[in-house]
Amino acid sequence: MMSVAIVGVRHRAGCPVTTWVTAIGIAFAGTALSAPIASEPLTAVALVSGDYAPFVAETLPAGGPSTEIAKAAFAAQGLTTTVVYEPWRRGYEGTLDGPYAGTYPYLRTEERVAVFWYSDPLMVDTLRLYVADNVQAGGTSAARTMCIPIGYPTGPIEPFVKAQGLAWERPVGLINCFRMLATGHTHYVYASELVARMLLHEMPVTEAARVHIDPRVREEVAYFLILPKAKAASAELLRSFNDGLQKLKRSGAHADILRRHASPAQPTDKRH
Repeated sequence: MMSVAIVGVRHRAGCPVTTWVTAIGIAFAGTALSAPIASEPLTAVALVSGDYAPFVAETLPAGGPSTEIAKAAFAAQGLTTTVVYEPWRRGYEGTLDGPYAGTYPYLRTEERVAVFWYSDPLMVDTLRLYVADNVQAGGTSAARTMCIPIGYPTGPIEPFVKAQGLAWERPVGLINCFRMLATGHTHYVYASELVARMLLHEMPVTEAARVHIDPRVREEVAYFLILPKAKAASAELLRSFNDGLQKLKRSGAHADILRRHASPAQPTDKRH
């Protein structure tokens, strides 16, 4: 008799690794198959994520709220979880075609929906429009710009950009957009409220005090764990995760995690 173990490992924007193990016992008597193939229950999950503070980062406590929620949801189903932190593109591609079973936290887009299953929401956020004092004072939109970093989706804000006749600024990193806004080198920034809250808190008070929320644009969004549709284990893994996530929400553990990771207060009209 010969026993063969096969192990596969595979991981919201904006934005995770799941590991599954399938053990197959194969018994041979001469050249004839003498025992049926049997599958053992899933016991471990490997996820891949990246750096998108305050939602997730290897340097954050417990990896950030989305990591703690993902691990706790699987733990509620009796599954152990490991998380690998990679550059976003590498983690995304590694989830589609490489060693990761899922990735998080991601926003929902038409392109992703075509190839990924989406979990129930890990957490929610609000996308807001940020301006500086000189923009609030009025003037024409000629030569004005909207700043969104390279790699961030622009779809939700494109109607506003077109209506206002704005040009794009696409630096590396959202912090650079806010620095440009505070120093008059761009006129609008469209960003997650939670991320903006953290970045403005880290900036010099004199610069952050110039930045305000423009109420004309506001969008509620959710972040998800996503698993590739092409992988056979994804559907079962998704059901297990969603069941565990609902347990967290019913027990109050989900709300407790969010409270532990709460960010500094968000400036609205003035920063103190």
